[in-house]
This record gives sequence, structure tokens and C-alpha cells, in this order.
Amino acid sequence: MAGATGTCTARADGERISIPVRVLKVEGNPAKPRVTWKFER
Repeated sequence: MAGATGTCTARADGERISIPVRVLKVEGNPAKPRVTWKFER
């Protein structure tokens, strides 16, 4: 759903970091949607 937010976790130099993300748009088949994300960091 557009506007939804979440957090992605990544590993950089052996450290885990959390990156907030927001869904900008969702397109296509609901079973296999194409999602456009924006990283909020």
C-alpha cells in the first residue's frame, strides 16, 4: 500500500544498520506487485 513504512536491515563493515523506507507506489498484479520504495535515510 502506498504510504506504508518499514525498516530494512543491512550489513556494512560488519555492522548491522537499520534504514527506514516508505512505499511510494504499488503497480501490477496484486499477487506479484512492483513496489517503488524510497529510503528515508
